[in-house]
Amino acid sequence: MFVKRISFCILALTLLLGTSAQAENLVANPSFEDGFDEFGGLLGGWLSYGGWVLDGDVTGDPGATDGHWYAYAGGTGITAAGLYQMTGQVVAAAGEQYTLTVDVTDLLGGFELHARAFYLDPAVVYLDDGFLPADMWTGSPIELSVPITTTEASVGYTLGVDIYGGGPGGWGHFDNVRLELVPEPSTFVLAVFGLLGLAFCGLRRRKR
Repeated sequence: MFVKRISFCILALTLLLGTSAQAENLVANPSFEDGFDEFGGLLGGWLSYGGWVLDGDVTGDPGATDGHWYAYAGGTGITAAGLYQMTGQVVAAAGEQYTLTVDVTDLLGGFELHARAFYLDPAVVYLDDGFLPADMWTGSPIELSVPITTTEASVGYTLGVDIYGGGPGGWGHFDNVRLELVPEPSTFVLAVFGLLGLAFCGLRRRKR
């Protein structure tokens, strides 16, 4: 009987740990702590394109020095510039749900910020896209959240994330990029069973 109880408790713990692992962030270097190349080079897994000035110190702004990224359109009229990376996450099935989120501190001077997912087939194929409109400003970060749904054509390909924007000028601060797999409903059921199982184990222990 004792062995059965131990086995049940181990199973409950396994279920709980397995479901908690589903919220893993698939983006490398999400807050840009690994340094950067202000002239568009590699940034801890990130690559830049389209001419963004990526180092806040270039314009005298301290935004990049504390790990918060600073993108600067510089009045150039750029409309398609940004950062991207391949995540290493291979699409297993159509209809998988992900959430892509970015913390945005400010957007000024006509700068509009977008976030989207993509895969290579071999050309770039974009999935869902979300954005914050230009000149949105608050004293605290706004979360740009984009629901991503995989397609039949994306199965077997690696997901990438792309943070881009621009406008007639201006800039934006953003940080903490996250791409997370949304657990299926069955995963929540397993989590509940795991919690109930651990509670049962604790109750049995107290009774003894």
